[in-house]
Amino acid sequence: MLRKFRFYLTSTIILYVPFLMGTLYASSYGQAFDELERCVFYLLVPIILLRTDLSRDATLQLIAWALLLGTIACMLYLHTENILRFIESGKQFKGLLSYNFTGKRFVAPLKDMHPVYLGSYFVMLLALLWNREFKIKTPLRAVVTILTVLSIVFLNSRIIFICLFIVMLTYGALYYNRVKHYLWIGVVAILVLGVSIKKTYVYNKLVKGSLWELTDNVATEGLDSKKVGDSRMARWKVAMNLIKQKPIFGYGTGTERKRLTEAYRKRGMEVSYEQQFNSHNQYLGYAIDFGVFGLLFLCVFLFMNITRAIKLRDAGYFTFIAIISVCCLTENYLTRNMGVNFVVIFGLIYTAFLKKNKFNKS
Repeated sequence: MLRKFRFYLTSTIILYVPFLMGTLYASSYGQAFDELERCVFYLLVPIILLRTDLSRDATLQLIAWALLLGTIACMLYLHTENILRFIESGKQFKGLLSYNFTGKRFVAPLKDMHPVYLGSYFVMLLALLWNREFKIKTPLRAVVTILTVLSIVFLNSRIIFICLFIVMLTYGALYYNRVKHYLWIGVVAILVLGVSIKKTYVYNKLVKGSLWELTDNVATEGLDSKKVGDSRMARWKVAMNLIKQKPIFGYGTGTERKRLTEAYRKRGMEVSYEQQFNSHNQYLGYAIDFGVFGLLFLCVFLFMNITRAIKLRDAGYFTFIAIISVCCLTENYLTRNMGVNFVVIFGLIYTAFLKKNKFNKS
């Protein structure tokens, strides 16, 4: 019984519980049900458990190859489109790492895609690619690694850079004796890359842009354009003030954006008000909708899985949870379709199959 309970604490089912709870006291049932529908895939775990013929290792291998082929096609497509636009612009070579060819502009050919969510798949691909159990020829592994890291540079997402650093550190620490030569090559390559992009927009966004986002800027000029905007810290402060007013159970499912929009106007944050920004922080978003009680479900999910991954010394599993934990710091990662899909796909492998293959062995 204890093992089964522990399994459900690690499964995506626990992420859905606050949505059901918050619907009971939501101010708008329409918005609440929209949120329930968007996140209903978190309940897929019980379905996969009915399949006794599935093997975790075989499924992970299949997912890895599907992710590999799909990601390569995606990266080649994005780079081709980007280079064609760059040639048409007539800019000098150093302009390739400017605002117009990185970040959201780089992923623009993929409709409604965001660098953070696409970057999650890129980093997860590296985690699977560097897993020695994944059968792939070394030259191909090296080529795909280089292409993926290059693509992450063009995604120009600070949070994805952090995820990349975490996965490199994880595999380096876990398999140091076997990969130390590759690790040092990677360190040197990163240093060379860092020096070479120092005078580019990518570097400025990583350093100066981060400082701007982490200070309380309201209606000030940012780095991405000449237009004024509100920093993430400014929005986070508004979110924290809302949480203080209803700290235990929050305002109910689907109410975050509405409450924030009202608060933005009161503080004079016209840009955030007009754009109706959410908090851009899943922890704060959970706390607004579901209070500290609902936030506890998210924290339990992350804590149980991260400790389980460490105990099993499973680098892929650890990377999966690390990506979620880090991306939730700057995005409402668990309530957007792109994030939900990522969590469910790999959650089924690392939690549902984990119950079949490893929970009973511990």
